[in-house]
Amino acid sequence: MRNRKLCMLLCMMLALLIIAGCKNEADKKQDNNAAKKTEAEKTENISETKGDGGETKNSETVSEAETETTDATDNTQGTEATDPSADTKATQEQTTEPSQTVENIITGQTAPEYSYTDMSVVMYAVSDVNVRSAPSVDGQRIGSLSGGQEILVTGQCNETGWYRINFNEQPGYVSNNYLGTEKPTEKPTEKQTEKPSEQTPDTQKPPEQTGPNGLVSPGNLANIKSLKKRCSDEEFQAAYNVAVDIVTPLMGLSREEQLMGIASAIRDLFDSGKVQYSVEAPHYDDPYGYFVTGVGSCAGCARATGLCLNMLNIPYEHVNENQWSHQWCRINIDGTYWICDAYGLYVGPEPAPYVHPYLN
Repeated sequence: MRNRKLCMLLCMMLALLIIAGCKNEADKKQDNNAAKKTEAEKTENISETKGDGGETKNSETVSEAETETTDATDNTQGTEATDPSADTKATQEQTTEPSQTVENIITGQTAPEYSYTDMSVVMYAVSDVNVRSAPSVDGQRIGSLSGGQEILVTGQCNETGWYRINFNEQPGYVSNNYLGTEKPTEKPTEKQTEKPSEQTPDTQKPPEQTGPNGLVSPGNLANIKSLKKRCSDEEFQAAYNVAVDIVTPLMGLSREEQLMGIASAIRDLFDSGKVQYSVEAPHYDDPYGYFVTGVGSCAGCARATGLCLNMLNIPYEHVNENQWSHQWCRINIDGTYWICDAYGLYVGPEPAPYVHPYLN
């Protein structure tokens, strides 16, 4: 009896398992049929859209296009990666160009490049001055201007400050120190070409050093009459005090080194803007104007230079003094005459008696 019941129970469990398996198979069939129906509907919709002239593409076409684009991109990238000639050429050009420029500058094969600020202003030469082919003393001399001559300025060099002028229907260049906007009121006179017959007696014999620091005191300066010009004693003393700072570091040096040191210090005052060019301001032609009030011309620069020379017990001759022409200091160093001209940018032996290398 018990075996019978057990057998019936096993049969019932087997029947239940068979029924469950059949149900799962039916569900799978239903799902497959639904999927096929959905795919058929999609294909029908795509076909209808294409038949109406639309631009819709099926998934296979889109996939092929994307594949071709990807392949083309991969090929391009591969070519660029394996062919570095373009990058190498650009790198070589960037590397070699600076070295060629440096070589040209060292060998002097390439002229300096200048830029200009255009202008159109009538100016006047404050004294005789050279006209050059470039805006610096390195340019070739192509002519000259006379003191008081009117000239049209067409530009100014941004690097050197020199003026570009219209000279004989072609560009010429003149130092900005020798052109002014105000027409000179004095009539120019011919520059001396021979040694003046009259010499100030005290320029032939150096005075004694009676100053506190081994410098010649104001009352014993060799060219005191010329140096004071219209200065009062107080004004001249003020100029002397400024000059002390210039000449003190030069004591004990050679005459040549002293001349160069004086010219450099005096020129720096002009280049730094502490001294402005003028032929009208009070004291424009004496040391007080140049050292204290900050105005001066080539005459004022020459007297400021002369004051420093005299303080170091160096007598000098003021060339073209009281003339409407460029002026500078002339010094005898062991039988050789030197020019000390801070304004004209030259310190050295004169090429010929009373001849300035930049003005003749």
